[in-house]
Amino acid sequence: MYKPFSDLVIVELAGVLAGPSVGLFFAELGAKVIKIENPKTNGDVTRSWKSPLENKEDLTSAYYWSVNAGKEIIFLDLTLAKDLETFYVLIKTADILISNYKFGDDHKLKVDYETLVQINPHLCKHQWLWHSKPTYSLRFDSTSRKWVHVYEWRKK
Repeated sequence: MYKPFSDLVIVELAGVLAGPSVGLFFAELGAKVIKIENPKTNGDVTRSWKSPLENKEDLTSAYYWSVNAGKEIIFLDLTLAKDLETFYVLIKTADILISNYKFGDDHKLKVDYETLVQINPHLCKHQWLWHSKPTYSLRFDSTSRKWVHVYEWRKK
């Protein structure tokens, strides 16, 4: 099967539905998607979102895997200097960052685009247009069209 994004590296700092769905689409098209989860919160909250029909002994919900299949999962506490440094190493090789942090939270953690573009000037970031409020909706805004253009530019 043709994998058009097999040479892309994507770092995902997103949880619940919208961000992980975008990451899933890239993973299905061949990109290496590295999902960062917080060990303090036991990762993405959807790990525990189980339907009544799921086996209670399974540690992770089917819903979680439905939007995170095919991804490399790494637990990093971005409030710790050593984990933040590990994250920055990942950013150096990334093509795209997917984030659904509420505006301001990314600045507090030092994972805002302005900081990360200093580490990797070619980094393309996708964040929701209305990022002043958290969102769980599966919405693809106009910035998602930029990904294809960035990908084409990097290939030249």
